[in-house]
Amino acid sequence: MSALCPLCSRKRTFAGRHKARFAEVATAPLSARENDFALAVRGGTTFMTRLQQLADATGEYEQAVANLRVGQDVVAALEQAQSKLNDADIKQKQAQDALTEAARRSDEMLQNAASAIAANTKADADKPRPKPISCMPASINN
Repeated sequence: MSALCPLCSRKRTFAGRHKARFAEVATAPLSARENDFALAVRGGTTFMTRLQQLADATGEYEQAVANLRVGQDVVAALEQAQSKLNDADIKQKQAQDALTEAARRSDEMLQNAASAIAANTKADADKPRPKPISCMPASINN
């Protein structure tokens, strides 16, 4: 029995001249869009469920990446704060050392000044004092 050829609308069997062409079309690889559509049609509701799971997983992944970035920012800020705290501790120790040295020098200077004053006072006390000069005649002073 012969049928009309779908390509040229002539009465022919598929064993005719277009048979090779139909074989090419039937075995040609599907494009990405056709392949996705074929998978969706064959997969049915399971396919849609898997797509929803993929969408959910993608959302969770994007949220995790965002949280990771926030966590990395927090860690960087913590490290920076720790570094500044260490610098402040070093500067505080230097300031404390300078204050201790200044107090030591001040005490030393006060002791030297006190010793000098005491030495001057003793030297002044040991000096013979001149007799007071009187404007009065000697006969009155006796």
